[in-house]
Formats: sequence, structure tokens, C-alpha cells
Amino acid sequence: MNWFNRLSIATKLALGCALLVMMALGMAAIGYVGMQSIMGTADTIAQESLPGIDTLRTFQAMQESMFTYSQGLLLEPAPDVAKEYKEAWKQNNADASAALDTYGKRYVAPANKQHIADMKKAWADLVKADTHTVALYEKFALTGDRAYLAQAKTYANTTENDYYNTSATLLATMIGVEQARAAAQSKQADADQVRGQSMLA
Repeated sequence: MNWFNRLSIATKLALGCALLVMMALGMAAIGYVGMQSIMGTADTIAQESLPGIDTLRTFQAMQESMFTYSQGLLLEPAPDVAKEYKEAWKQNNADASAALDTYGKRYVAPANKQHIADMKKAWADLVKADTHTVALYEKFALTGDRAYLAQAKTYANTTENDYYNTSATLLATMIGVEQARAAAQSKQADADQVRGQSMLA
């Protein structure tokens, strides 16, 4: 350390300041890397996981609404109400299909990629079954033959209900996958934050 003792005070101060600046830059770099990791995880949660859950929940609500309209028709509403039900039913089903497509294209979790084709098929089968129920109702409305109404009610409570249960079960699985992904990412964000704080300590 003789060389250090021989340095002038000005040089020693300059070296000390340079060392402090380097330490500050190092800490800033560590903090920046930690923050980038936290922000990356937070962005994934905000842009993929939460919208994925929200989109599936929207689809789930619309899937259930489909029955509200078709079952409402089987209660023999007034013609003007029946017309409103059918219009709402068509729009609801189109919106539900769009929500499922959006999820598949933009938000699907890696673990749900294996389920998305099955979900689309289950939804298509359910829509087809519900369309059959509505078609039977329309025959009843057109002819007044209550046999068509009885067939519609029986079909809705048996075959269509089976399709609904298949779709609902698969959808619940997919929502569970999305919730697990969001939980894992939140846990990762917490771990990143702790790691970032420990680096700065």
C-alpha cells in the first residue's frame, strides 16, 4: 500500500469518488435488472394471465346465458318477448364464439393449448344441440302442436344437458389452469422482488 500512501490527497479523493461512482453504478445496474425481471413478470400477468381468465369467464357467462334464452322460449312467452329472446340468443352465441376465439388466439396458457380444440368442439356441439331445442320450439310456435314443445323440453333436459355438462367441465378445467398460471406468475413476481431487494441490501 506504499504506492497509495505516496499519492497526493487530490488523487486519493479522485480515486475514492471514482470507486463510489462505480459502486453506485453497480447497485443501479443490479436494481435495474431486478426491476426488469419484476416488470416482465407483471406485464405477463397483466397482458396474458388476467385477460385470459377474464375472457374465459366472459365465455362462461355467455354459455350459461344461452340457456337463459332458449329455456325462456320453452316457458311460452308472448310472441314479442320470444322474438327478443331469439335475437338475444343469436347475438349471445356469436359473442361467446368470438370470446373463445379471442382466448385461443391471444391469451391461451401453454397448458391449455391441448384443451382449446376440445373446448371449441364442445361449444360447437352445445350450440348445435341448443339450436335443435330452439328449432323444436319454433315448430311449436308455428303449428301450435304441443308435441314439439314436449320434445324440445325433453331434448333440452337430456341430450343438450349432457353437452352442456361436457362443455362446462372442460371450461372449468381451463379456468383452473389459467388461475394456476396467474398464481405461479404472482409468486414469481414476489420472488423477483425479494431477490432484487436482497441484491440491493
